[in-house]
Amino acid sequence: MGPCCGSGYLLTVLALLHPRQITTVLGTDIEPAALHLAEQNLALAGREGLIARAADLDAHAERFDKPSYTAAARRLARGLATGQSDVTHAVHRADVFDPDQLRRALDGRRPGVMITGVPYGGQTAWHGPDGASGAAGMLRALRVVLPENAVIAVAVRGHRQRPDDGLRAQTTFRIGTRTVALFRARPAPAH
Repeated sequence: MGPCCGSGYLLTVLALLHPRQITTVLGTDIEPAALHLAEQNLALAGREGLIARAADLDAHAERFDKPSYTAAARRLARGLATGQSDVTHAVHRADVFDPDQLRRALDGRRPGVMITGVPYGGQTAWHGPDGASGAAGMLRALRVVLPENAVIAVAVRGHRQRPDDGLRAQTTFRIGTRTVALFRARPAPAH
């Protein structure tokens, strides 16, 4: 599961790199335009999407006289020849702060891993009535819908993720300009 999936870039790369370990990818976002891009990008996680993209690259190579497009199409074809398995995907509109919307997007699925690159203000920002709660509000909503002990990976730009009550980062590490915090889902406290 990938809330705040934006264009689906992170989820698509993970699906392409780990097709044997990842069977299904689910992306959610509140922005319809982002979900449209995510759908197009996540289609690359399946054979039909890769075949269509390779054909597009070949056509663009010819039309724009770009040999690099042909090279990219050949790399995709080699990946298909290795028997890369399809990773199924779905994208849904859901407010990351609303557990009911997240439950509907999950449609009974019980993901063991959730990963997100959260909005950080430069090109994107949190939206909705609970947007001011940021990552902490997202973590509170996720703890209600994820199974106990699901891994939650939250990538932020440049700084450490502050822990939320009941969810403590088990570890953090940096990749480029991003800091990734790993959490384990715990049951939400009873009210």
